[in-house]
Amino acid sequence: MRNFRLLLLGGTLFIALTLLSFGILQKSESSHPPYAGVPPNSQPKPRPIKPSLNQTTKPETEGTFPNIAVVLKTGSETLIDRVAIQLATFLNRIENLVVVGDKPGFAIGDYEMVDVYSQLYVDTRKRMGLKLDGSQDDLAGVKRKWSNNAHKNEVDRRSDELSFQRRDRVVSGQDIQADGWKADAHKNLPAFKLLFEKYPDADWFLMIDDDSYVYWDNLAEYLKGKDPSKPYYTGQNNHFKGCDGIKEFGIGILIAQGGAGILASRGAMKLLLNVVDTCIIKYKDCWAGDIRTALCFRDAGVLVDWGVGFHGVPPNEEFIYPDDPCEKPSVFHHVLPWQMQKLYETGLWDKQLNPKMGTTMGSIYTAFHGTKTIFQVDLDRKGGDYRNFKSSSGKACESLCEGDKKCVAWVFDTDKVCWLKSSPRVAEKRKGVSSGVIGGRYKCSKG
Repeated sequence: MRNFRLLLLGGTLFIALTLLSFGILQKSESSHPPYAGVPPNSQPKPRPIKPSLNQTTKPETEGTFPNIAVVLKTGSETLIDRVAIQLATFLNRIENLVVVGDKPGFAIGDYEMVDVYSQLYVDTRKRMGLKLDGSQDDLAGVKRKWSNNAHKNEVDRRSDELSFQRRDRVVSGQDIQADGWKADAHKNLPAFKLLFEKYPDADWFLMIDDDSYVYWDNLAEYLKGKDPSKPYYTGQNNHFKGCDGIKEFGIGILIAQGGAGILASRGAMKLLLNVVDTCIIKYKDCWAGDIRTALCFRDAGVLVDWGVGFHGVPPNEEFIYPDDPCEKPSVFHHVLPWQMQKLYETGLWDKQLNPKMGTTMGSIYTAFHGTKTIFQVDLDRKGGDYRNFKSSSGKACESLCEGDKKCVAWVFDTDKVCWLKSSPRVAEKRKGVSSGVIGGRYKCSKG
């Protein structure tokens, strides 16, 4: 019996080795499932292994942007949950990247989160040769003053924030008692200082948040023809109040809204670095980092330029699409992880289908909203009108829109007026009004 068991064991081992030699038990590459929603031919090629934290250069990678340096602003509370999808999608094309946050000892993958917050005011005063004043620059004291100011102005700035919680987006400032969010305003200026010192030869410097998404090809096209040696600071323009003595919106300078991307040229950064330490101390009680950044650029002699393609919300229900479906987005803000994956897949599809044109608002709309014709009751769609006339019903208005190739959306109001629109608009509740979108109309035909 013992000899029989040995013989059986030996036979089993022989069969197993034979199967392995033919590769039957080996895992084939084709057994891996494709990326969800991505055509097989457009799956990303394997990238070289990134260097360890102490290396200063990265291997060359096809399609990277060596003239752009990026600082990603995050925190210890959101680093892992948010940044992983960014590194796996759009940030895998960036060579010059710095990740900054609010505490030491944190990292994600090969990237250490540099703490630009904990010792900020002590280190800045030392560099400036100023006397350390615990009562003035004690960080806890700064946080108390700032938190009181921030709470009031955050409520004013986003009075309808709670309504956004039911929509598809990251809610900013939803818990302002969290350490990471309270520290956020203090990160911008030291982060820009660190980025320029690390990559002084870059042409362009971009700050984004851990809920931002960037289309690099579109941004690079937007920057074509702009001289990086000249002072240039841009993004999505916003008004502010609560800092610099400004108590009403529209009185002060315009700012570039932070999460939608703050972009500066090498020329602007050189000017900023001349005054940044002074600004860190001067504006330490200002409640928002993007406001501090704008004020410091102003002190350096640079005012914000009007930016196109920088968007403060993702392409969800509240997003206002432009009239031109061929317009190209560069940055979206408040993007959820699943939306980042969809934006990434959309970019891959666009490169496959129309590589010369790239990703447009038309393709973004199709990816997020589909191509079906929509008919809705008790919903209005304000703006974007190019023609109106009397009509008998919502169905009649829809037919008129379908017969006009320029028409993308329509509204039939309570006065029995039919409004034709050149782009899909945000749907808002309004009793007695019907509206809709003609499927497949909002698309870019260039190429």
